[in-house]
Amino acid sequence: MKLCVLGMSVRDAAVFDVFMQNNMSGWRWEHGSPAQPDQHGDAGIWLVDLGGMGWAKGDADNQAKLLAVIASQPAVLLISANNQTWSNLKTKAPLSHCAWLTKPYSAERLREVLTGFVQGAQTPSQPPPQDKGRSSAALPTSVGQPEKNTRPNPALASSEASLSADALAAELQSVAKDKFPLLRRLSSALARQQPFELRFTVQNSLIVHPVNQWVSSNTPIEVIARVCQSNALSSSVMLREIDTAEAEERTLRLGMKLIDLEVFLFDLTQHSGWTPSR
Repeated sequence: MKLCVLGMSVRDAAVFDVFMQNNMSGWRWEHGSPAQPDQHGDAGIWLVDLGGMGWAKGDADNQAKLLAVIASQPAVLLISANNQTWSNLKTKAPLSHCAWLTKPYSAERLREVLTGFVQGAQTPSQPPPQDKGRSSAALPTSVGQPEKNTRPNPALASSEASLSADALAAELQSVAKDKFPLLRRLSSALARQQPFELRFTVQNSLIVHPVNQWVSSNTPIEVIARVCQSNALSSSVMLREIDTAEAEERTLRLGMKLIDLEVFLFDLTQHSGWTPSR
């Protein structure tokens, strides 16, 4: 299968190449030029980063430019998690042969979408399903929607089983200052509204995007909770601020699972042995 990729940054393209080499045996792919996007008529599937192509705004003009390139061929379209402008266009007939992924997306989800085209799961008459998230303003519906549950507990699926960053900060005011130092660092970082990473070991970390309301992690919640319970362990955790591009790139490269931020905060406090009063 031949795949043509358009609009990826140099860093994203490097990560994507590693993904293809490790996950898509037998596939061929190339990175096309944004200046001449229509010079790849032999592509079996397109993968287009709409922002990278200058088509981040979902309007009739950009839709026409996109269709001029992909025509009726299957395509995976990458869109920023806080971009709502394509919402009214992406389910209409001209784009029904496309699958949508919000950035960041996991390697597993990208593999599922690509193999779905080959297996006939994605067709013009069957546009990709859309999940309904908790907050459409922060996390638009797409095949890259963060999961609402981090463990098999039906209670966590309810709208009450969540904890906002503001609520966490307020609750911490009533807790002894020497308790839960990592939760306090987490709360302070959330207040700055800047993506950041908590690194527990060389391989284990947690990435948080306060504005777009998602968390990605390759570290079990039980492990993070144990760190929260120990002042000594908490002091060894490195916290560093990163930008959105790096947050998305690391999430994809490390194959991290996406989790709704408020559900994560609720679950973390429960595992840490402290239940906010709410």
